[in-house]
Amino acid sequence: FFRQTPLLEGAIEKAQTSADVDWLIHFDADDLIPPSSPHGLSFESLFASLPSNVGRVVMPNHEAVPESAFEKEACSPFRTVTLFRKNHRRVHPTVYRRFAHLARRGVNLNYFLAYANGKSAARVTKSLRANGAHRFKSPDVEITCDECAVLHYPFWSVRRAAARLGRCDCDEKGEST
Repeated sequence: FFRQTPLLEGAIEKAQTSADVDWLIHFDADDLIPPSSPHGLSFESLFASLPSNVGRVVMPNHEAVPESAFEKEACSPFRTVTLFRKNHRRVHPTVYRRFAHLARRGVNLNYFLAYANGKSAARVTKSLRANGAHRFKSPDVEITCDECAVLHYPFWSVRRAAARLGRCDCDEKGEST
């Protein structure tokens, strides 16, 4: 987070001085965009279809769920993980309230182990700024892309997920101490 925000701000500054950059998208090496939208993998087509007052597009993320305690270091998580925890914004509220405790397992108060605010794209304007590591800030309208999704692979083994949970300074109930 602390490395990403200054890098994102630098990318914005470079894009603002370039005549060739209309949109910026922030993704990490552990993110994948599935070709599941009507636009496929064509961001050019997606952005061209937006009204001119839309300046920011949020793409909800789904978090990879480890399927095995073992990992093969040489294997790509993009090939070994097939299960994902669906973003809570894409789950009907009644269903979410009923089953969210199962996803948390009483240990972690967060629905995801990493982040659930999605990733975003932004139209390059003079007023564009970074808003944290994953989002942009501008006076333009922000929409959530219903056809878009980001598959986030922060952990691809139970061991890696347990190590992440172990970094939390929480008591047995998952409350911060």
